[in-house]
Amino acid sequence: MEPVVEMRFQTNEVSIKNNFLPEGNFTVNPKFTRKVGFVDRETAFTELLLEIINTEENPFPVDIRVSITGFFKNNSLPPEQEDDFLKINAVHILFPYLRSIVSTITTASMFPPIILPIIDVKTLFPDDQEKK
Repeated sequence: MEPVVEMRFQTNEVSIKNNFLPEGNFTVNPKFTRKVGFVDRETAFTELLLEIINTEENPFPVDIRVSITGFFKNNSLPPEQEDDFLKINAVHILFPYLRSIVSTITTASMFPPIILPIIDVKTLFPDDQEKK
């Protein structure tokens, strides 16, 4: 029995801004935000937002924002499993696309490519584990 019968993705935002910093060694400090919810009774969504922003504490040569949303039409997933699916499984599905967008826009903008590491969603959003 397949819990998700239809998936669709959309890109909400892709932006990169040059901060014109002098050359140096920089540390990528990505911030991830996730929103989950329902469009209607059958269609749920997970939005994943990545921000890499230049700050005084962590200077970075570019500001990057990438937001993508996955829409999941469900006919058979039990209601008690919907939250875990949207917060964990859907992020696992979306993350490779987000990684690809980040490396593509940095390379296409003539910056050294930023290749995000593969992540464990459970460590990316530790608050989820505390609530269980």
